[in-house]
Amino acid sequence: MSDQFSQDITGRKRSPGETFYTREVAVQYEKLRKNDRYWSWENDILDQCLRAFGDLRDIADCPVGTGRFMDIYSSHNLRVVGIDISTDMLEEAGNKINASGMEGRVELVEADVSNLAPREPVAEALVCFRLLHLISDNNLDDVISGLAMIPSRHIVLQQFSVKDYNIRRALRRVFHALFSEISLARKIKYICRTLRDMIVGVLGLRSVSVFSRHKKNTFCDVTYSHSLARVLNAFARRGFLMKYIFDFKDNEHLMGESGCYLSVIMVMEKTK
Repeated sequence: MSDQFSQDITGRKRSPGETFYTREVAVQYEKLRKNDRYWSWENDILDQCLRAFGDLRDIADCPVGTGRFMDIYSSHNLRVVGIDISTDMLEEAGNKINASGMEGRVELVEADVSNLAPREPVAEALVCFRLLHLISDNNLDDVISGLAMIPSRHIVLQQFSVKDYNIRRALRRVFHALFSEISLARKIKYICRTLRDMIVGVLGLRSVSVFSRHKKNTFCDVTYSHSLARVLNAFARRGFLMKYIFDFKDNEHLMGESGCYLSVIMVMEKTK
């Protein structure tokens, strides 16, 4: 199946997020997120979606990362094509295959999704989590075009979305952060990101990017704030329409982690 993919991963300049996932980050990736409430919520919603699809035989996961969903795929008896641009993340995914009993049912492919050129869909459904916020505005359409070529029926897409730009609410969040019990560093990060995204919204910009590396690689602030409307319109032009949307709304978690964002999961179906 991998012979369907273009293997040229040098065709465009990659964003910082795409080059961040080195060996050091890959080996820590799941360990640092296992108690994240976004993480468990995403797992639950994906399992729910796969149960709703019912008759799936195979699925593509792009980016497959460390293979975090392998246990879920195994429980649904699916064959899997895992696609990722990071060699180090794919190595971790290979380890997960053995641990989840998926030997012989998974193919891992190193590829740049913006350069994918499959001759035909490679799976009935595509799972795409935690990707689009790493993709620059200039590369977004190419990436969505590549993603839309992969499945024949369904897409389950997760996106970190900028919250509302209501100035009163934004200032209320800043005030709350100032007097909260979170650390000073977390307060500064939260306030800066809230004000930054408020400015982006007021100015009507389509994306904003910030990149910084934590000394322990516990997070990578690579943020491209694509609007949901733009993402959905791009998929619609390629024949996929949204049928369901799930919003994660947990104010306590948002305050502690990334208060400017909501995580949403969209289920799209092929229409033509």
